Amino acid sequence: MCSTNSLAMVSDCSASSFVVGWPLWMTRWRRSNVLCSDPRTAASGLHRLTRPIGDGLCLADVLEPGSISGRACLGLGSFMRLKQFLFALLRFSLVPLLIREAVQRRRATIILYHDPTPEVFARQVRALKRRYNVISLRQLVDAVQKRDGSALPPKPLVITFDDGHVGNHALKPVIESLEVPVTIFLCAAIIGTHRRFWFLHAPSDRDYRRLPDEERLRTLADHGFVQSEEVPRREALSWNEIQNLSKLVDFQAHTLTHAILPYCSDEKARKEICDSRRVLEQAFGTPIYAISYPNGDYSDREVELAREAGYVAGITVDLGFNAVTEDLFRLKRICMDDSGGVTGVVVRASGLWDALKRLRRRPSYGWKESPANRIGVSE
Repeated sequence: MCSTNSLAMVSDCSASSFVVGWPLWMTRWRRSNVLCSDPRTAASGLHRLTRPIGDGLCLADVLEPGSISGRACLGLGSFMRLKQFLFALLRFSLVPLLIREAVQRRRATIILYHDPTPEVFARQVRALKRRYNVISLRQLVDAVQKRDGSALPPKPLVITFDDGHVGNHALKPVIESLEVPVTIFLCAAIIGTHRRFWFLHAPSDRDYRRLPDEERLRTLADHGFVQSEEVPRREALSWNEIQNLSKLVDFQAHTLTHAILPYCSDEKARKEICDSRRVLEQAFGTPIYAISYPNGDYSDREVELAREAGYVAGITVDLGFNAVTEDLFRLKRICMDDSGGVTGVVVRASGLWDALKRLRRRPSYGWKESPANRIGVSE
């Protein structure tokens, strides 16, 4: 009997011939008038998408089944359809497969979610389990501490969430039924309250993540957001929900309020890092060993503060995979799409999508120079 990893490899290879003929298929797709505004013509074009392209697949399958809404087929969401088409090209180029077998086989991949629906998360986890061996963050941290990966399976993958959104509680049946270890990094001063995540309410007039902390809070207050204010609609997990998940989920720290640490004063950064660990340890009665840097932003100062606070590991969103020789306070992680389909998750988990994006533009998040050079100066 074939293993699930073997079946996944066959699945990824089966439509590779599609890439060779993609210009022809794109021409046929355009001629099918799927993007037109006439529902009858669009329906006719969509029917053409269901014609087989070989090996049991059709073009509609390649273009993310279930992720293209009826409205998109009537001419809306062209950008998203193009993005899904690019994902399909990348997946069936076999590059993600090569990365998985040549690189990820011997290095651990950490992936990051925020607030996916149970349906999307279940679909993505099933696809990931066919291609990787899901392990806990604690297993990876232990292996890096010992500089010994012999206890890790090939192609190890760690699933993490940032923030502690209220919607994470709905994932419990998925986590339970699929038997996957999950780590959720919590904002300790927001969970268990009706306070809000500031980044969900920041106006779009500027990048508030790049403002000095005091200026960010002052400007947000001018727009009606106050960090300590509690509102009727809850955005974060309650303590009861956390308790309900505690046998399935590993809870770790994501600071107190999701402050962007390199833009904070020394005192504020220390408070966000140290107090979040203290609050969570008092609540859970177990050691908090890891911190995820909000927005993936950190500097050497944050690394040292995390060490001093008693953490064992720090999680970034620096692109890459983790060897057992990795710096424990700079573990790399790959961002996933909370609403993506199987083709997207295969490409993203390989790191290929983020790598291609970085060829076009250097990300604004990640390691920063000394925060002393940034306080009081917005970018």
